[in-house]
Parts: sequence; C-alpha cells; structure tokens
Amino acid sequence: MMKRVLFLIMAFVSLNVMAQDKPIQCDSVIQAEGKNVSVLYPQIRAWAAMTFNSAQDVIQMEDANNGILICKGAFSYRAPGGMTYRCIDGAVNYSLKIQIRDGRYKVTMSGFTHESFDPSWKSTWSFGLITDREKFKPSGMQDKRWLKTWPDLQQKCVAYFNEIVSSLSMATSENNAIIDSEDDW
Repeated sequence: MMKRVLFLIMAFVSLNVMAQDKPIQCDSVIQAEGKNVSVLYPQIRAWAAMTFNSAQDVIQMEDANNGILICKGAFSYRAPGGMTYRCIDGAVNYSLKIQIRDGRYKVTMSGFTHESFDPSWKSTWSFGLITDREKFKPSGMQDKRWLKTWPDLQQKCVAYFNEIVSSLSMATSENNAIIDSEDDW
C-alpha cells in the first residue's frame, strides 16, 4: 500500500514538473561574412550606445576579449483595449546577450518581465515573467483583460526582438557599418 501511495505522489510530481512553463526566449544568429571579432565588437558596442538612451546604465557586462556584451533594457507596453486596460500599460524589461565570433554573432533576448506603470494597480496588473503558457493564469477564473493582454504581451516580446535583430543586422552590415574614423568627413 505504501509503495502505491509513494508511486502516485512521484507520478504527480513528475507531471507537475513536465507541465511547468518556459520563459519566452528569442535567439538569432546573424552572419557577418568577412568580419572578425575585433571588427564586429566595436560595431555592436557602438550600436548599443546609439540604440539605448544611456549605454552606461544598460550595459551590464562587456568582454571584448571573449566577444560578449550583456545589456538590460526595456520597452514601453500599451495594452490592447479601451480605458479599462490602461492600468496594464507599463514596461517590459528584458536581458539582451550578444555573443560574437568570427563571421557571425548570436543575439539572445530573455527574461521578459511586464510591470504596470500605475502604482496603485502594480500588484494586480503587473504580469511578471512572460512565459509560453497559453493563459496568464493556468486555471481558475480568467479576467477578460488577462485573456486579451497575455497573448499580446507574448507577441510584442517576439516582435520587439525582431526589431532589435533587424537594427543590429543593419548596423553591422557592409553598407551601414558604424565605424570609428579619423578621416575628414
């Protein structure tokens, strides 16, 4: 009898572990043919300085020798819907990691976390870590604002990542490379 109870508990725990949600993470490898780390790193560092309002506040770690740049950033989020959704408006914070190798670099964006701007509703309407879960709350009653906003948040995170990748790709492309030059311009 004890073995059956133990087996049922283990089976239940195993199912719960398998059902856990994964935080949204976006990855992309960008090819940069003919460019090595010593060329790409300053271009990517300059892109970060120009893209974010304050690169000093955003850049968390930079290692030119190993070709790694880690930034913390945020983008504004406006919830879909009318006035009853304004309490959800806020910021989505994220972590951006760029790993550079000769001829390519990998961009990873993760840790998407939503926080409401409204201080009186922050605990109620901040969604926290954005995961791949279908609904904001895994079970129970669902507020229609949660049902509408959760998939929108997931989509906006992926769309923002695509914008970052496109901007970074353009900045390091042959035609639009950010360069440091002493030449008269």
